[in-house]
Formats: sequence, C-alpha cells, structure tokens
Amino acid sequence: MALARYIDDTCHAGLRAVRLENEHLLVTILPDLAGKIVDITDRRTGRNWLWRNPDLAHGVAAGGASFGAALDSGGWDEILLSVAPCVLQLSDGTACQLPDHGDLVGRPWALGAGGLDEDGNAFCELTASGRALPYWWRRRVALAPDRAWLRFDYHLENTGDAHCPFYWCPHPLITGEPGMRVLLAQGQEFRVDSSHGLPAAAAGASLRWPSLPVGVGRSIDLSRFGEPASSRAGFALKIFVRSTDPAEAVVESADGCEQFILRYDGSTVPWLGLWINNRGWTGSGGRPHLNLGVEPSTASCDSLVESLARDRLPMLRPGERRQWSLELQLRSMRTRANTVREVRA
Repeated sequence: MALARYIDDTCHAGLRAVRLENEHLLVTILPDLAGKIVDITDRRTGRNWLWRNPDLAHGVAAGGASFGAALDSGGWDEILLSVAPCVLQLSDGTACQLPDHGDLVGRPWALGAGGLDEDGNAFCELTASGRALPYWWRRRVALAPDRAWLRFDYHLENTGDAHCPFYWCPHPLITGEPGMRVLLAQGQEFRVDSSHGLPAAAAGASLRWPSLPVGVGRSIDLSRFGEPASSRAGFALKIFVRSTDPAEAVVESADGCEQFILRYDGSTVPWLGLWINNRGWTGSGGRPHLNLGVEPSTASCDSLVESLARDRLPMLRPGERRQWSLELQLRSMRTRANTVREVRA
C-alpha cells in the first residue's frame, strides 16, 4: 500500500509550510496565513488545481485590510461569520464589525496536531479563536495513504454568552481554463448575489441551473466556464445554488480527463456559492482573472446581515458545538507522462 507523509520542516515564500503527500497528491498548508492551502496538486498529471494570483504575493496583512487588495493571493481559505464586510448589531446594542472575507483570514492559526493517524492518513490540525465574536475553531485536513482523496473535518464552539451565527464556507479558488465545466444537478434553484460586467443579470430572482438570462432572448450557460459573454468583455458573478442532499460539485477540465470533486452534507450546508470570474474582476491590480470559487455555504448570500434577514441561518447557543465535514477527490484519466508528450507535440 502506498504511504502518506506529513512534513513540517518546509518554507513557502518565507512562510512556514506543512505538507501532506502521497504518490497521487501533494497538499501545502500555511499555518501562519490562516491555514491557507496553496497546493492541491495531482502528482499523476502535475496540475495544481488551486489558482495563484500573479499580482499578489502570499503574506500576512494588517487587520481589517481589504481581502481583494491584500489577501487574495490565491489558494483555499476558510470563511467564518461573513464573506462581505458588514456590521452586525448584537443583542446588547453594540455593533460588531465583521471584516472582508470573515474573521479567520489574514492571521496565524495554531498547529494543534499533525502526523499519521491509526489508518495511515497524513493529517494537519489547526485551531483559532474568534476576534469579532468569541468562538473556538478547528480544522483537520487528512490525506488518504493510497488515493487522491482529502477529508476536511470542522469543529466550531461558541465560547461567548450570546448566540453565534453559523455562517461558514470554504473558499477554494480554482485555476480556470476555457472550456472547463461545472457539473451540478440540472434545474437546481440558484440566486445571483453580485455581478460585474453583466448589468442585466437577474439579481434576486430565483433561477434554474445552469441558465442565466442576460437580456431579451439571451442567456449564458454557467456550466461552461471560460467562454466570453460577448466578443468584447468578460464578466464576474457570485451565485448561490441550492445544494442537493447528499451534495456534490464537480469541476471538469476542458478535455474532460480530470475532475475536482467536492462532496458534503446538503442538509447541514444547504447552498453552494460559485464565484465565476470570467476575466471580469480583479481587486489587486493587473488584468482581470480567470478563476472559479466553489464554496459550499450555510448561507445564500455573501453578507451575514443580509443572510440573517433572508434565511433561517442556524445559531449556536452559548457553549454549543457544531461539527461537519467535506470531502475532496481528484479524478484523473490521464498521466503526467501523457501530459508531457502532449505539450511537446
């Protein structure tokens, strides 16, 4: 049986790096940058599925900094409390400022444990405490010894005296390519939360995947990524798709030979946020990006305040704990040797 390894003696762009690896998969995690994952590389093909911002280096930013300008360097982040910055009015009348892309990003997490477990999985466990609200957070990432398979186990505990909203989503940004496909259950309800370059997008309407109306007699097939809405301009769009139960989201390479597959419990995480950036937006300067965010979410919009007004967002009572999980599989029908031969040809 192939063996997984845990390595904690490496450095990535000047930051401490933890690696999980087996013969199929390489994962690199930066504890000092809020557990950001910067590599999920299929060693069979050489593809790192995670996008890297060419205009912004990985690094710690000052508290309250704009995520797009200072922290949107790429990779996989974790969002807690809110994606959009907003002000939450607490029950005692005080105002709580929630930062851009949540309370967890842009600061060090503590390495709780790491190594090999009894099943031979290489794992890394990181923890953090709340700043905007009192809570305790833990994320455990485990790599199977003999497969291109990751499991994410999450734990959230309300350590305060008031209710704490259960607003969470992962924030993996995938490197886009023209012709890439997003495979979800046909006909699922979805809502547009924000858009750039599509003034006619149906914000607030209940739509059906994958068709987005953008004008009289015109629509975009959102399942086909990287194809322009017109010959002149790109666009960017954040939507929320109703999860199936059990839920699965698949991103497929343009040639159909590789897949990035997320599986999760749709009853606990009832929405899937999709950030579809088809060369329509950048927050850090340079050319607009081609990337895709696949974000299972407990809420149906980026703002916690709007979500509390719109949805029945779960609330954790003082002392209450919540645990949930997410699985990632990389599927490949090609090998690195085949990829190299195609490039040389």
